[in-house]
Amino acid sequence: MGNSVMRDPYLKLINGFNKAGIRYVVVGVSGINYYVRDASRLIITGDYDMFIYPEVKNVLSAVRELKKQGFILSMSGRAMPLRAVKKVVSLRKTIHAANHYGCVVELLLDISGYTFEDIESDARFFRASGVRVKVGNLDKLLNSKRIADRPKDRLFLKRRLLDDVFPEGT
Repeated sequence: MGNSVMRDPYLKLINGFNKAGIRYVVVGVSGINYYVRDASRLIITGDYDMFIYPEVKNVLSAVRELKKQGFILSMSGRAMPLRAVKKVVSLRKTIHAANHYGCVVELLLDISGYTFEDIESDARFFRASGVRVKVGNLDKLLNSKRIADRPKDRLFLKRRLLDDVFPEGT
C-alpha cells in the first residue's frame, strides 16, 4: 500500500474492505465525485457513503474493519456495539462511523430506489492511488437522489452542474 493510500483514510478503508472481501459500492456524492472531469470540480460532502451488502456476516466484517482502522461506530446518535449488527441489518439502519481526524463514513444498508444487487450489478471500478474502488453507476446514483427527494438532494440536482462537471456519455 503506497504512502498516498496511508494518508487517505477512505482509500485505506476501501483497501481493507477489498482485502477482506467485503461487498460494498461507493454511492451518494462520494460516488458521484469519481465521475467528475477534474479535481477542481469535486463536490464537497461531509461524509463518505458506502452501500454495504445487507447480510450480517458482510456488515460484521465491515464494522470490524472500521473499528480496526480507528473509527467509532454509532447508529441513530448512539454508540453501536458489535452485538447490535444483527438488529441493524434486520432494520436496514445506517451505521455512522467517525475517526479522531473527523473523517466520517456512512455504511448504508438501504438506499432510495435500488437494492444492493441493482447497484452492484453495473458498478464501475476506478483506481485511486493503486486501490480499486467500486462505484455505483452515475445514472443510478443521480436517480437515487431524485427518488430520495430530500431538500439537500433537490438542491444538489437543481444546481445543474451535471453538464459542466461530468464527461460526455455518463
